Amino acid sequence: TRGWLASPQILSNLLFGNPAAQPPTRGAIVNSEAFYRPFLEGVVQPNVGLVAQLVTIGELTVGVLLLLGLLTSLGAVIGIWLNLNYMLMKGLASNGGSVDRLFVVAELAFLVGAAGLVWGMDGLLRRPFGAIPVVRWLAGIRGERAPSGRGVAAAERG
Repeated sequence: TRGWLASPQILSNLLFGNPAAQPPTRGAIVNSEAFYRPFLEGVVQPNVGLVAQLVTIGELTVGVLLLLGLLTSLGAVIGIWLNLNYMLMKGLASNGGSVDRLFVVAELAFLVGAAGLVWGMDGLLRRPFGAIPVVRWLAGIRGERAPSGRGVAAAERG
């Protein structure tokens, strides 16, 4: 859907409904988790324009990071955060959140498996990323040990 960066109306209608629509809609807040509803009403609703922009930027960031395999752990963590919020917004027992649950499982696999190290930019940039501890974690690079009896340089050559 277009307009998430320019207009808060799309997110507002999705969450809180549109009484002017024919027929009027109630929005996702009706099914949201009870403990999450005050957050939606007290934080999201008054700042719906900012939240719509943050969601759009977050989705774009996750998509680019996971597609390129660049800082895959960061992309997976942001994706998990976004999808958990979507599930709470739709209600955990709702069938509308089933694809969100699937995405959380996939993002957990990316996080645990360090997916970007095989065919992604994390693997190509392993050496420079490995020198910076925070970036090393964000790229999913774990402490690697050379096989016994061989030096590090020999292990890197194969």
